[in-house]
Amino acid sequence: TVVECRDSNSLTGVAVSNLFKWNSISIRENDDGGEVNTGPQEASSDHARTNDGSNPVIKGEQGGPLYLEYVHIETGSICVKPGDRVKKGQMICRSGGVGFSPEPHLHFSAFRSDHPTAPTVRVLFEGRSSDGGCDGVGEKKPSLFIPQAGSLYNNNGAVSR
Repeated sequence: TVVECRDSNSLTGVAVSNLFKWNSISIRENDDGGEVNTGPQEASSDHARTNDGSNPVIKGEQGGPLYLEYVHIETGSICVKPGDRVKKGQMICRSGGVGFSPEPHLHFSAFRSDHPTAPTVRVLFEGRSSDGGCDGVGEKKPSLFIPQAGSLYNNNGAVSR
């Protein structure tokens, strides 16, 4: 469920005056049993390994709703409003460079609380197999991955620079 949408800023670049002046969408993943849980999952060693093969380290509290925040989004691009329920694959906004940002990109964070100082938690993302492997019905196989800081990703997973 969309909790908050901020879409009034248009400043961009790395000037100090742009600190904390970004556009964002905050979403609380519903776990009320009302519909299938289709958002990112909190990572655990039972589900995936990091890109270097090690088990992911989970920080923060276990349990409670998962809060997701999308930051630096393009002004005027928000397609949802507070109270809307979003589904996997639904467009909610366009990536941008609003706020303290040298170039357009999406900053994504996940938390187990809506408190402003809540620690982040790692989440699994679902990509599509980039090796062209198919599951027999013409669809690329889903693959779970944990994003690593400084890496680039698309809907298939990690990409080369």
